[in-house]
Amino acid sequence: MSEIKTAKYEIISNKRGNQYKFFDDLSGALVVETKPIKAETPEKELAIAWEKYGRKHFNQCRNCGKYVTELMYNADVCNCVKCTAWEMKPHYCSVCGVKVSLADKFCRGCGTELQYKEVYANDR
Repeated sequence: MSEIKTAKYEIISNKRGNQYKFFDDLSGALVVETKPIKAETPEKELAIAWEKYGRKHFNQCRNCGKYVTELMYNADVCNCVKCTAWEMKPHYCSVCGVKVSLADKFCRGCGTELQYKEVYANDR
């Protein structure tokens, strides 16, 4: 079985099974705690905990891969706020890193549509 990608977590063992606590990868805040879970293997147990309880509370940054809550996620560009802050103007393409201007609708390097063109169109 391949490694399961999840947010940071902690396991609490008790008689009824293991409980999982999932944390925001950036802030470290506790987001959700599962009910006790028992499965054939630790990998299956983690998969159940993540799919049934954890995943719905997180967004994954498309840039760095961290799992974060809505408060730490810039939905306009599908990145965590560490990779692309809400108020940051797109001076560089978030995909390839090429320098762009506010007049650009698409990246000159890779052709990706730039996310903030509508928001800052009047700033030119």
